[in-house]
Amino acid sequence: MSEPEEAAETRTARYQEYVRAAIRTFSVKGYSGTTLADIGAEARVTQPRISQVFGTKENAFLEAHRAALHNLAECLAALTQPSFDAGRIDQRYPDLMATHRAELMIVLQAFAAADSPAIGAAVRTGMHEIIGLLRRTGAGYPEIRDFLARAFLVKIALAADIGHHLEDSAHFKPLLDSLSLPIPPSAGPGAAPLRAT
Repeated sequence: MSEPEEAAETRTARYQEYVRAAIRTFSVKGYSGTTLADIGAEARVTQPRISQVFGTKENAFLEAHRAALHNLAECLAALTQPSFDAGRIDQRYPDLMATHRAELMIVLQAFAAADSPAIGAAVRTGMHEIIGLLRRTGAGYPEIRDFLARAFLVKIALAADIGHHLEDSAHFKPLLDSLSLPIPPSAGPGAAPLRAT
């Protein structure tokens, strides 16, 4: 490999580290609660370096959201092979919650920040792509509706750490039991495992 190729590969690897740091930070603190300095601290670089890389917090969020959706779409594509089967997805979804919690949370955070025109557009594009992926596996719109409703309920349960607070409401356990999916308790802020982008 030539020196320019090695340098380009190193720059790409560093950029991916910054994107992963942004995913971890935004997934915990949300869009409004995160600063470029927070992302820099997570990436172990200075805030000016993160500003140089992303420009603005909105650009950092959009890159993190794009990478998270890409990873989740890859996982969803694997879960729906050879065709859409809600039961098979349900059996494997707990693994996705354990390995991609930060990505699931940033997708939820994006909906909360969708009043930003650029983030709202990214959310709509992401939904279009996920629905298209599911349609290509043979899923009909009623199946997609039910899948997305369950997926959003799971994300909300993860975000609110309901699995760790079942005793707070007599409604939590029966609702989660109806999903037939274990909702793991939070391991604490920033502790969610993150797969490389």
